Amino acid sequence: MNNGIFVQDSYDSKVSFESQSIKGLFGNPTLVPLPYSCSFNRWDPNKLVYVIDTRLQSSTTITFMTSNLTYTIDWGDGYVQSVSVTSAYASIPHAYASHGVYIIQTDNVNNPIIGGASLIAILSFGTFPSNGSLIYSAGGGGSFASSSNLLFVPSNLPAHNSLDLGLAFNNAFRLNDRNISLWDTSKVTTMRYLFQNNRVFNQPLNSWDTSNVTSMQGMFAGALSFNQDLNNWNVRKVTLFDSMFAGATNFNGSLIGWEVGADTAGTSCAYMFNNCRNFNQDLNSWNVSKVTNFAHMFNGASSFNQSLSSWNTISATTMDSMFVNAVAFNGDVGNFNTTNVTSFGNMFNTATSFNKPISNWNVSNVTITANMFLNATSFNQSLDNWNVRKCTNMNGMFYGTNSFNSSLNNWSPGLDSTGVDCGQMFRNARSFNQNLTSWNVSKVTNMSNMFLCDGIPGGNVPSAFQGDISNWNLAGLNASTSLDNFMSGKNLTDRYSTANYDALLIGWNNNKLAAANGVANWRTDLRPHFGGARYTSGGAAATARAALVSYGWTITDGGVA
Repeated sequence: MNNGIFVQDSYDSKVSFESQSIKGLFGNPTLVPLPYSCSFNRWDPNKLVYVIDTRLQSSTTITFMTSNLTYTIDWGDGYVQSVSVTSAYASIPHAYASHGVYIIQTDNVNNPIIGGASLIAILSFGTFPSNGSLIYSAGGGGSFASSSNLLFVPSNLPAHNSLDLGLAFNNAFRLNDRNISLWDTSKVTTMRYLFQNNRVFNQPLNSWDTSNVTSMQGMFAGALSFNQDLNNWNVRKVTLFDSMFAGATNFNGSLIGWEVGADTAGTSCAYMFNNCRNFNQDLNSWNVSKVTNFAHMFNGASSFNQSLSSWNTISATTMDSMFVNAVAFNGDVGNFNTTNVTSFGNMFNTATSFNKPISNWNVSNVTITANMFLNATSFNQSLDNWNVRKCTNMNGMFYGTNSFNSSLNNWSPGLDSTGVDCGQMFRNARSFNQNLTSWNVSKVTNMSNMFLCDGIPGGNVPSAFQGDISNWNLAGLNASTSLDNFMSGKNLTDRYSTANYDALLIGWNNNKLAAANGVANWRTDLRPHFGGARYTSGGAAATARAALVSYGWTITDGGVA
């Protein structure tokens, strides 16, 4: 949708434009309906030229904000004002005698802002800005940001060797001028947040020259209507793609062939397609070899389901939450180079379709796997050869992975670290039933809720776990709560078997005694909950249980078998 027609007869005679009702765009009752058909005589293309309509605001006063220059402002009502600004931030107000449409011209300016609801057109950028930037640095926002009724902009950008468009039209909700597609962007270095929250903008930009751009952070974030191909863009110099399409819910344009920050190390793609719900384009040809940050890249990209098998992720250091809530995703990521990755936290959290092999990943430097497969209900792949000796936070790693039942017997959680958190690790992992007898858990400090089965509201989900963990060394547990709700909820048909529970009581008591004899002291105030597990009366298990209680433990279980 284009907001209107811009007609430029000549700079010396007149400019006219027509638009549909501003109110008609969103039906906002606070805005007066103004179909524009206006003409203005004698405006200077070498000046910055605005058209404002004071009827779009309650006051007849318009305020310029600018800095550090001497210049003139023709306010369009017969008053020409000379202004000298020596401070970094100054406000220049002007009160019109009555509401109306006015043309404002000014020269020799440095980062002027007029913006707001009254600005409806920019007829010329002139030589603006003198410092080669459309950012108003002192105010922290773009020169035309929050121009909520802006409809028209020039077809030519200012002629500068280096141009910063960062935040220039941020929150310009109604801007959708076809002139934007004609801009020569070859000198532009920054496009961050350029069209953020522009609700109707959807002009073709594939011919833009982006070869000198270094930041596209938030460029189309919240641009609800934007859906154009950008596959011709050169993004080799871009280092910041963070949130570029975040919340651009309609976007599904082609980006094939991008070499993402290929000329610069340390590129970030964090939140790039966050909540970009319609996006599902082929990205397999991307060169991502310089990208270090993939955190939240496809968070909430609920339609995305493409193979990424060709990606070279050798520079990646974090993949935290990369596919969280990407409910359709089941693409091939088995070839990812994860040698330098330190965090997988929430990576496949609620990626309910994902079930591809990732056993070849090198996780030797990973310290965080918390909630990595939380509610990844389809996942059931082998991870037995993963080296998790540096992991310190594994809390909730397989929480709610209903299908997962692959061997992990070769793991030694956090053995090369200290303060390892395994709380909630298999909570509601109702299919998991693997042998963990070889685990060295001596560095684990928290096992609370580790096998908790609390299921869904109104009832528990049966848990299959019957693994032998009788030889575990609990010397590292560092709080009285470290075994709270350990197997709570495993009752009746799914309770821990008597044979396994007997072995656990005997083994843990023996390990505790060994620790007391010179290895380490176990806590005396632990409160393990074993659900409905029952022990054999009158034998070694009952004796061991009594010894643990005497030691200071508070044990909850199903009593005697």
